[in-house]
Amino acid sequence: KSKKATLAFLAAYATIASFVLSYFAVRDIIATSMSTSFRYEESGSKGGIRSEIISPGKQTLFPIRKHMVTHGHPRTATTLLFNMVAVTYFLYLQQNEPDLAPALNVKFRRRGEGGKFLRHVNSLHVVKTHSSVDEFLNCNATIFTTAMDRKEAAKISERLSQEGHAVAFVQDMESLKEIGIPGLVRTYIKGFG
Repeated sequence: KSKKATLAFLAAYATIASFVLSYFAVRDIIATSMSTSFRYEESGSKGGIRSEIISPGKQTLFPIRKHMVTHGHPRTATTLLFNMVAVTYFLYLQQNEPDLAPALNVKFRRRGEGGKFLRHVNSLHVVKTHSSVDEFLNCNATIFTTAMDRKEAAKISERLSQEGHAVAFVQDMESLKEIGIPGLVRTYIKGFG
């Protein structure tokens, strides 16, 4: 029991530490680089958080929706992807819509939980999943996913787009090895505006 508790504690500590370090690593860079603001489109919501956040035209490269879903097969840097999306989305909200930043939640979705919970919540989410993103198709979500190389990344992006997903970024291990974390930070700065 003690060994399991220690491993669970270390896993939780590593996750929190990587989130905090990611936040401090990119906070100042992104805060000075972002100058866009949200524009809302009502779809029958009554108070609270509006039903959809729309990318303000050419000012962002990533489609900005209410929820961000990070996806990928295990061992393809999905935790790095999740942390980068969570931190940069939070900073984007804090810079452009500070009232919405406290409403941001992060969640690891296990198999079988489904994406329906995103349709009925009055908050924003960054969700990490290793299972299919098809459950998030009608959830007002932007998809970030992973691949092993550039060729696979292009195929995944095209397939998900054809299926109707709003694909923001496919992080591939080949490019990540070349550009490293600084290059990844620059990609997110450009993507979120």
